[in-house]
Amino acid sequence: MDTGDDLFSQYEQTDNLGFLTQAIALSESAVTSMTLLHPNRAILSTKLCKMLGSKFEHTKDEVDLDMAWLESTHSRCKFPGAGLFRRYEKLGNVADLNEAIIEMEKAIEACHPGNSVWIDMLNIWSAMPVKRFKRLGDTDDLELAVGINEGIVRTRSGGLNQNFALANLGCMLMRRFERIGDLGDLQKAIKHGEEAIATTPRDDPNRAAFYLNLGSMFCRRFKRIGDFDDLQKAIESTEEALAATPPHHPHRATICNNLGTWFSTKFERIGDLEDLQKTIEHCEAAVATIPQDHPHRVILHVNLGNGFSMRFEKMGDLDDLQKAIKHCEAVLAATPPDHPERAGIYTSLARFFESRYSCTHPTEDFNQCLRLFLEAWNCRLSIPRDRIQVARRAAFLLYSCGRSHESSSILEEAIRLMPSVNLQLLERDDQQHILSELYGLALGEMPISLKLLELGRGIIMGLTIDSRSEVTDLKADHRFEFEQYHRLRVEINSPIDDTIRASDETQNQSRTSAISRRCDAFKEMEEVLTRIRSLPGYGGFLLPPSEEALMNIAKAGPIVVFNSTPHRSDAIIVTTTAITSLELPNLDYKETDDRMKKLASFGGSGVKRGKDNKEMEVLLKWLWDAAVGPVLERLESSSAILRSGADGNNLQRIWWIGVG
Repeated sequence: MDTGDDLFSQYEQTDNLGFLTQAIALSESAVTSMTLLHPNRAILSTKLCKMLGSKFEHTKDEVDLDMAWLESTHSRCKFPGAGLFRRYEKLGNVADLNEAIIEMEKAIEACHPGNSVWIDMLNIWSAMPVKRFKRLGDTDDLELAVGINEGIVRTRSGGLNQNFALANLGCMLMRRFERIGDLGDLQKAIKHGEEAIATTPRDDPNRAAFYLNLGSMFCRRFKRIGDFDDLQKAIESTEEALAATPPHHPHRATICNNLGTWFSTKFERIGDLEDLQKTIEHCEAAVATIPQDHPHRVILHVNLGNGFSMRFEKMGDLDDLQKAIKHCEAVLAATPPDHPERAGIYTSLARFFESRYSCTHPTEDFNQCLRLFLEAWNCRLSIPRDRIQVARRAAFLLYSCGRSHESSSILEEAIRLMPSVNLQLLERDDQQHILSELYGLALGEMPISLKLLELGRGIIMGLTIDSRSEVTDLKADHRFEFEQYHRLRVEINSPIDDTIRASDETQNQSRTSAISRRCDAFKEMEEVLTRIRSLPGYGGFLLPPSEEALMNIAKAGPIVVFNSTPHRSDAIIVTTTAITSLELPNLDYKETDDRMKKLASFGGSGVKRGKDNKEMEVLLKWLWDAAVGPVLERLESSSAILRSGADGNNLQRIWWIGVG
């Protein structure tokens, strides 16, 4: 029986709609000729669903999308939990997803291993914990997905569709690497990605997707290890994906965008202008390829604008900066006023105006830059971590033009967003980035700065080392409130995907619904935090300590917190009577950074140890002169520390803390 497979393969290679139309007709005929319980019906229905989805991507006719949805329903209705899974995809109720996973697991345990139905069930089951991980950020779901895909690979060893099993496992391991940071997972992901390509015929259209994923894996390893060969392999793999993709294929824009990103990274590494030119060429191709109304068009325009901005910084041609501004303004105009992504767009545009101001110094550009950073900060439906990052820039500009009270106000509100930031969803590198951003916020009044630093330190350390933090205590003492808090924190930290919608929704309806839900989630988070703080012993849940509490801690000895930023360096000093600050002009940020990097390189034996000891002596002398000495003088002059004993050398304990 001809099911249209060959014609569909021809369509994927040529992008000829005629081949696709014929393939759909043959596939529909094959499916309708089978009984509902025919063992091959589910497989053929799944293929038909893919064909109809491809036709929608080509024609944008929503009838094709609706037909794909219906066919997907028929192809999966025989599997336990499928109805609940579909309901979750449409309504977003996590309880449906949880029940679907349980039902599918029970059915698989009762099914005979190795047959085609069992493998189909495994494939569907493996998608469920991935969906839940994206929603809740629980690494146990990643572990489950990896385990399922490893089982599929073992079952498929040497058999049909082994390449798909290998590719899927590689993607799951990549996700786990991004969450946990274990380099071993990334190494295995690359190995399986290469095996998937090696077992795929050269004329198979799926090679493009396999190469695209492999390119992303190589780039991630480059960012982790820094081996330039990995960046070259990322570019080569993605170029292979581009060569295997028809001109009007819906994935071509993504491939071009990735290539532009990889060449941009290469330019930043070696500074070759040719790589920057390729960045712009590929980003322009991505923008030209993607449909005008596609929601991902926004990020492509932003990336193209960044390419022009980088060329401006390299060549100094203001025309490039004008192009960057033009692309970003076009994106801003096309983005709904209440869309969460506006914060990122405002930020990019503000940086472009900041660059122009640094060259030509018109007051108008400074004012425009400040206005845009403030607009980004005021996007209250945007992801909290994005707002926290932009707060630092807005606060500095306010501080630099004498509006210090507004600067402190923004910083205080920014740090109070920290309870809403879900660090568990971030990669480890991003967690460290948020940490450095947080410590860079201390520019305002010293009592406020220290309170906010202490709040941030407690939240981040609690999540990073999972110690007895307030959140951990809440999980143990009040599980229901913890689950509510955790669910909402994940939700408001996740980007809105405008490409996902129910079959009976238009794109605008889906976007409006998603934005409305995001607004509700923020309100619910405030209500949940208020309820938690009404519980016995949780009145200060994720709130900064009072000045009195901080000074009470100093009874065990003065507390000195060093904070160094590109703008200034200070020591915040806490005693039993006051919280004060001491500016440290000799604690230069760049010099401090260089010396800390040098310190990290110390270690070894023999000649190197002797050399390190000499350099350590120089470093300690510098640290005394730039930081420790001035602080001790201040403490002695204020009688915060007193010498005692016969020789006056019995000094009081001092607690030294370095943060930024």
